[in-house]
Amino acid sequence: MPSRRRTVPVAVRRIIDGDTVEIDQRSARGFLRVRLFGIDAPEVDQPGGWESAHQLQELLDVDDRLLLETVAFDQYGRAVGLLYWRRQGRRRSVNLGMVHSGHAFASTYHRSRAAVERLGFYRAERTARRHRRGVWANDPNPVRPWEHRRATRAPVPRRRRPSLRGCSLWILSVALVALILLAIFQRIE
Repeated sequence: MPSRRRTVPVAVRRIIDGDTVEIDQRSARGFLRVRLFGIDAPEVDQPGGWESAHQLQELLDVDDRLLLETVAFDQYGRAVGLLYWRRQGRRRSVNLGMVHSGHAFASTYHRSRAAVERLGFYRAERTARRHRRGVWANDPNPVRPWEHRRATRAPVPRRRRPSLRGCSLWILSVALVALILLAIFQRIE
């Protein structure tokens, strides 16, 4: 569950896809990739992927101050966080806006289902689905991004460890053949 951490102002350098941005770290060196917490957007090679990235771009094109609340870091070194913009003195969640627009799915990739539910992501997804927004505009059952990744990921060949049982059976077979041949040659002589 995201705790109430201090939010820091950020400037988005570029949109990677519908749930990942690259930010300019003002207080540190370089850029940081941020995976938006609680959502999973369609991959760019699946239906709705480019539209999702475009929707995120539109949400971030506003001339408002952006704030980032970092929740964690993932195995790829990306920050996982909630991105907010301030409008008329109120803080609004970009993450929730993506789900509400139908261009991202609620996801428990980094945290528990309870935390995602508490932040309203599942409710926003149900609303988007009911109103046929985004990925639900043409398909009532779109392929979820994690299912798409699983289906398109090249299967990793499993390395077979040599079986000692098979190896010892082979050695026994060779030894048995050697003994039989030795017995045959001794009878011939």
